[in-house]
Amino acid sequence: MLPQGCYKHLQNCKITKKKYGPVTAIAWWGEDHEEPLFLVTNFRSGSKACEYYSMRFTIETFFSDQKSRGFNIDKSHLSSPQRLTRLMYASCLAYLWIFFFGILALETGLYKQIHRTDRCDLSLFQLGLRLLNYLAVRVFPIPFPKIQMTNDLHCFKLTECTC
Repeated sequence: MLPQGCYKHLQNCKITKKKYGPVTAIAWWGEDHEEPLFLVTNFRSGSKACEYYSMRFTIETFFSDQKSRGFNIDKSHLSSPQRLTRLMYASCLAYLWIFFFGILALETGLYKQIHRTDRCDLSLFQLGLRLLNYLAVRVFPIPFPKIQMTNDLHCFKLTECTC
């Protein structure tokens, strides 16, 4: 029996009747899991596979925001890789902007105007969409983040909002 908090993996496995592989098969019982999970991956490292799997729900939330719960880019019917790439660039920039609105809703207390007050069960993206709609319908000025670059070229911080 696999103890909780541990994983076992087998590398270079072949799976299915067609002998697909080589893959790594993993049995993993995470500390916060009620029962073991069984994974098949192209990662050679079992620990890396478990680490990436634990980020799965964050990644799936992003994809659902891009697709069915947000921009519906899956309905674009684009087949050209160049056009799809441009659409993804635009939707990712818009995602960040709407995410900013979600943060703004929480920090300013505006979430009380657009969502229930006893608990929040919306993602920052969903809060942002609701706040953007709330402001647009009421013809309020739409705030834009003012960004200050730091010494590290990959980091920035929000310093204030401008309308």
